[in-house]
Amino acid sequence: MFRISNATTSTHGTLPTEGSGASPRPAISTATYTAHDFKKSICRDTNAYPVLKDDKHWNNWNRSVFLHDVSDVFDRTYVPSTIDGATLFKEKLGFVYSMFNPCVQTASGKSIVRYHKENYNAQAVYRKLEHHAKMSTKAQLAKDTLMTDLMTSKLDSSWRGTNEGFFLMWKEKMRLFEDMTPNNHRYAPEIKRSMLENSVSLVTKLNSVKNISNQLVAIGNPPLEYEAYCDLLISASNQLDKLKQVPTNRSKRHVNQTILVIFVLKKTIMDMAT
Repeated sequence: MFRISNATTSTHGTLPTEGSGASPRPAISTATYTAHDFKKSICRDTNAYPVLKDDKHWNNWNRSVFLHDVSDVFDRTYVPSTIDGATLFKEKLGFVYSMFNPCVQTASGKSIVRYHKENYNAQAVYRKLEHHAKMSTKAQLAKDTLMTDLMTSKLDSSWRGTNEGFFLMWKEKMRLFEDMTPNNHRYAPEIKRSMLENSVSLVTKLNSVKNISNQLVAIGNPPLEYEAYCDLLISASNQLDKLKQVPTNRSKRHVNQTILVIFVLKKTIMDMAT
């Protein structure tokens, strides 16, 4: 595994060749140009990069920090396979560390960054930052809050937004929850579908997606997969939001359009089952 030592962490140093007594590498090579090009392309103004001031903002910060072709630094399993690759990787580590130093402003984050001040190992810094964001007591409390919201949120008269807005809010909370949860501890797709079904169960027209699906299962068709259910639910939500814009003096037309919504949903689900 490639490691950064005190002797080789300067972004201006050179890596020794493999084997004792080996001749120095030529000054000009493809790898040297690659590292040189990388250094020329990066923006060294730290004001151009997002600042992490609170652990609760980790997910947003994490999504916005992947810049300048340094994704391998944020890959905790990446190891350069060649000396030339290690030269370039060392440049990236030094650059990302120089960005972390002013941009990571949480108490725990600053401690992690300072710990690696001798080796500039930004890959190790990021790995520890991610672990803390997902596994700390504060992160666990935030995850518990998200889980409670996902299980108890209801689309009812207290919701002041659109049907689509509620659906997108629920999916965003599920995404945040999964970002903080190891893959083997995440909800299975059928459980997520059941949770979402429960959250919209008080809206008859949206609950009809579940009812129609259950009817098809009863005659031998497979149940809707989570993503397919989401697609149908967003479609039904959009149509219902449009119906809300119909004037009250057109009540008959409103009823007819509602019947049409349910008919279209039923036909769509039946088409997916065949």
